[in-house]
Amino acid sequence: MRQISRKTLSEQIHDMLREEILTQEIPCGEKLTIRQLQQRFGTSSTPVRDAMVRLAQDGLLDQVSNVGARVVVLTERDIREIYSLCEILDVAALEGAAGGANAAAFLDALRACLACQEAALGKGELADFHHHSDHFHALFYEHAGNRRLAEAAEQIRGQLSILTHRYQNLQRASEIVLDEHRQLVRVLAGQTPGLAGELLRRHIRHGMAFLLEGLESGQA
Repeated sequence: MRQISRKTLSEQIHDMLREEILTQEIPCGEKLTIRQLQQRFGTSSTPVRDAMVRLAQDGLLDQVSNVGARVVVLTERDIREIYSLCEILDVAALEGAAGGANAAAFLDALRACLACQEAALGKGELADFHHHSDHFHALFYEHAGNRRLAEAAEQIRGQLSILTHRYQNLQRASEIVLDEHRQLVRVLAGQTPGLAGELLRRHIRHGMAFLLEGLESGQA
């Protein structure tokens, strides 16, 4: 039976554009006009404008007006600030999930996600790998049981996803990310969440260094 979408037209447009921005199918700096999007989606200006306002609230668009907006451009300072905040939030979520009553379910979910990452990278499907890699971190928040912590991370993780997509598209970078995720799961299986937190800090700082290196060389 065909599934009926309960999302409004504005929500559907938002979700489609968000995915294209996060994967950089619509790249940083790209201008989006309301008229252009009206033509693309075959709709009036109202749902398009509503979707763009939500994308701005997500931290993905700048300069929303009656004409349009641009996809956010992230500078070196932005990168450092994003990774610094993600380090604080991710470690808090990880330690909350690993030390909670559902720690076993959390570990099982991480292992399942890790298997998906391994399968995607083994096939050379980097976009699929990126999706599962991002979900690996999202699992921290799903299992931490702290709604406010998850809400605090929501906007910043959108911008982080743009950045990680830019450097994880390199096969070698993806292999490093996968290996560090494996290490994290092994440490959590040994029931040492404090050590896992330290590994996660290094993982996030490593990702930032990788991106900044690519930025300096013009590859990011």
